Amino acid sequence: MIFVTYYEILGISGAASIEEIKTAYSRLISTHPNEVNHAVVQLKEAYGVLSDPVRKQQYDHSLYGPPPQPVVEYEEDPRGVYRREYIQRKQREKQEEERRLDRQRQNIFRIMRRVNFVILAYAVLLTIDYCLPARVYQEVGVDGWQKTFGRRRGKGNLVYSFMETTHFTLTVSYELLQRYDFDAKEKEPLVVKATQICRIPTTVSLAGKESTQTYRVLSSPFSDGIARPLILLIVTTMILLFRKYSYVNYMNCFMPVLLFFLMVPPWFHF
Repeated sequence: MIFVTYYEILGISGAASIEEIKTAYSRLISTHPNEVNHAVVQLKEAYGVLSDPVRKQQYDHSLYGPPPQPVVEYEEDPRGVYRREYIQRKQREKQEEERRLDRQRQNIFRIMRRVNFVILAYAVLLTIDYCLPARVYQEVGVDGWQKTFGRRRGKGNLVYSFMETTHFTLTVSYELLQRYDFDAKEKEPLVVKATQICRIPTTVSLAGKESTQTYRVLSSPFSDGIARPLILLIVTTMILLFRKYSYVNYMNCFMPVLLFFLMVPPWFHF
């Protein structure tokens, strides 16, 4: 069965006006004098629908679907456009700055790895040096003095005691500085022990008439025995195991340098 629309029955287009519909109907109905003819019935039915604007709209809706909604274009507020572009620009600038800082941290991380290898070699050398038999030097005191360095917040100045012997300048305890008589005609002998390779003084002994008192040399890598070099060796080795860059590894790569700095005599800090 072939479906024929009312427009096709009247022989007009879907955009025909009311006048065109009436004209087409009058022309076609005049050619069919028999009112009971099937064609006449269709003509009257088509004209009855299409000549009524309300029924025509309903028919068009069922035939073609709802008419397209008009597109309404709203002009955007220039202030909103500027604000959105400003936020986007700031976000791009922030991302670019973060990428720049990340590249900078990666370069520093690579440099610090090389520095940490040097520190590792230094820590290995100190550890081996401490384990070797010590060198023994027979010394006498030449001069002694105290010196103040910097100022600690809420704790006053840092005061260190120094003793100059025949071959060394030692950082010693204030007790030894008080006990030793630098002005005596016959000065008391001092025994200084130093490491085998680097010749770093570790202890100084004052041989008294009744007993021998041994003091540690302060402000040296061996002020606490092998503890400092060993800690430096272990920490640096662990840090170097993490070869890939990350923010955590970047922050940790400065730890060996910090430990090395703590092993340096305090007067180099000021």
